[in-house]
Amino acid sequence: MAHAATMPARRDVLFHQDAFTVAMVAVLLAAGLLFTGLWGASQLLNTGHVPVATTLNETAALLETHAATLGADRAADASALRTIASRMRADALLLGDDPTSNTYAGASLLAMKADSLMSDANALAARGTAIGDATMLDCADRMRDTASTLDAAAQQMRGMLRR
Repeated sequence: MAHAATMPARRDVLFHQDAFTVAMVAVLLAAGLLFTGLWGASQLLNTGHVPVATTLNETAALLETHAATLGADRAADASALRTIASRMRADALLLGDDPTSNTYAGASLLAMKADSLMSDANALAARGTAIGDATMLDCADRMRDTASTLDAAAQQMRGMLRR
């Protein structure tokens, strides 16, 4: 009976016995690093979530406080500010901080509220510019930011329905 000669181990091949194991560990490590890098980049690029109800309530409080400080000569402005503030509080109650998770808020309602909020912001900014009222301009900017958030949420909801 013939015996097979034992072959000497090759020393010039690195990890020849565990090549598959080493390759899989390297692939998993690379995938983990890639995932971590992409997740970190997405966190850095995230512009942040604007809590709709909180922003609306804070802006309404600013408008009401400002309306209370206006004199008798600006009673019409104070009344308009209180009206806008009450609408904003009602919208905040209806929409909540995350309107996309609200079962009552569909894409059309969010778009309508965004348009309404934007028109109130434009009217407030026009009046604030005309009389030189910085508080009104600040509130108008906050309202525009919230309206943009609502509009983006409406677009997102419409996109989800198209798929």
